[in-house]
Amino acid sequence: MNFEIHSGDCINTMANMYDESIDHCITDPPYEIGFMGNGWDNSGIAYNPDTWRAVHRILKKDGLLLAFGATRTHHRIAHAIERAGFEILDVWSWTFGTGFPKSQNIGKVLNKKGHEEEAEKWKGFGTALKPAWEPIIVARKQGSKVMPNKHKFWYVPKASKAERNEALPADMLNDHPTVKPITLMTHLILETSKEGDTIFDPFMGSGSTGVAALRSKRNFVGCELTPDYIPIATTRLEKEIEKYAIHTE
Repeated sequence: MNFEIHSGDCINTMANMYDESIDHCITDPPYEIGFMGNGWDNSGIAYNPDTWRAVHRILKKDGLLLAFGATRTHHRIAHAIERAGFEILDVWSWTFGTGFPKSQNIGKVLNKKGHEEEAEKWKGFGTALKPAWEPIIVARKQGSKVMPNKHKFWYVPKASKAERNEALPADMLNDHPTVKPITLMTHLILETSKEGDTIFDPFMGSGSTGVAALRSKRNFVGCELTPDYIPIATTRLEKEIEKYAIHTE
């Protein structure tokens, strides 16, 4: 079980990777909606078939591509993926709740009442939440026969502040704006891969996919364009390797 992190443009990084060297690609690319005014979310890279052609080349014959998208733009990402030579199999759903001002945290309420075991199950859920969702595009190479289970739906709370900063030193904060919950990424990894596989994320961010991969006994290769997130991801993944070593001693 190991990991590699590459800094810089993912297309350039993939150009230096071997053909069919990755088992699966699970990624949260830019949604191209200019999120919070960030330029990286309005570059067009997720709409560019060349991005996904590069993924197609390094993906093994029966490898799967899972790519998140926004509800109003994921069709354009899917079109680019299809033009790159992939076959779209399905669109899965990550559903979560967004809170209203008077929402109470169910987990905290149960914990205060002494129901610690139940509190953990309801951690992150509120009493006044409206549902929201993000699509997950599922694709395979043309000619592949691999077929994951269809119509997958996960209700998983967004990553909490504690989860974002788990294993980080006090002077390092995970301020990435779109951190995915590790529980969700673990679901996706377990659904599509087996122990010992290599998971690739060309838009790694702060490394949540990598954390989930290592916890699931998969190898991980990640790439990130923004230098500020490389130390955060590296620290999180190194801590996972350390925990694994301690548990196996």
